[in-house]
Amino acid sequence: MQRSQLLSISTSTLGTLSTESYASTLQSAASTFTGPGSLAGKALFSFGKLTLKGVEQIIISRRLSVIATHFPHHNTDKIIGLPGMYADLLELSRIHLYSDSTRMRALQLLFGQVASRSTAHLLKALLVWPLVEVNLLLSELLRCFDPQRTSYLAEYTLEHSLISSYRQHLSQWEDHSLAPVIDFLQDIGTSSEQGWSIICDCGSLDFLLHLYVSDFTDHFTARTQPFNKSSLSATCNSFLVAVLANSSACTIFQSHPISDLWSLWPMLALESNSDLTRCSQRRQVWATLESREFQWRISSIFDTLVLEWDSGSSMRKLRVTLKEPSLFDLLVDLLEFSG
Repeated sequence: MQRSQLLSISTSTLGTLSTESYASTLQSAASTFTGPGSLAGKALFSFGKLTLKGVEQIIISRRLSVIATHFPHHNTDKIIGLPGMYADLLELSRIHLYSDSTRMRALQLLFGQVASRSTAHLLKALLVWPLVEVNLLLSELLRCFDPQRTSYLAEYTLEHSLISSYRQHLSQWEDHSLAPVIDFLQDIGTSSEQGWSIICDCGSLDFLLHLYVSDFTDHFTARTQPFNKSSLSATCNSFLVAVLANSSACTIFQSHPISDLWSLWPMLALESNSDLTRCSQRRQVWATLESREFQWRISSIFDTLVLEWDSGSSMRKLRVTLKEPSLFDLLVDLLEFSG
């Protein structure tokens, strides 16, 4: 293949580069190898497949390089061939089908768009992507940013590389690193009739539960200030308002442990029971969760009551904020965990 031809091919969408039919023809030819020299023939055939695979990898790498020059971009940018670029990135991000380096590069570009909050074109691409693939992609996104995992990620792993790329594209004005992720989930939920079904199936409620038990700590910064936590809490409340407005999503939410643990903020249409009943419900929920959940909750309570409040004004702050739903639940849990 001439270099000029390769450069031309590399700017096309990957959908036009399939070699399945060619490989099928070679496979049928390989099955006819018999007699003297057949082993040598099969060896040459295998070498040919490796060569073909190597050429495909060169084409894919070239295509990714071309796409990367247009990422990240704004929703209003006019870029020729952008739908095809997103189709290729989603294809190359599929698990077990491409090399780790290829998947990582494709996911880095997609996650960078989420961080920059310019996801209009990505949402359009997801609407025509198979639902199972969308679910897998979102599950991987949430797994990368799960607060119960990010503290233990080793360097040079796929998740660590994706998080690093995501952080590079965050705006300096973001109050919390995970706010764009929550807003992206809400955008998907409201984008189509099946949106909330996808969001609930990908583990978003488990993700919110882990944010809650970690007290909305931003694990990508040196220290999370109270206003950072409040900002993400408000973002999550906005997400839940949209969840509760959808009948099917609301039903799923009500059957999830997070519905009994989430604070009763005024903007949420959550069932309000008596304090005694609510305490009993919380006790039952904590008993069903894994030990790491309430260990994280205990740790976040310590951070809130000890590290974030100086001793001179802590009692005054406690009296002032005791009426806040989150503080009431915090003290209830503290009494529960103390036995």
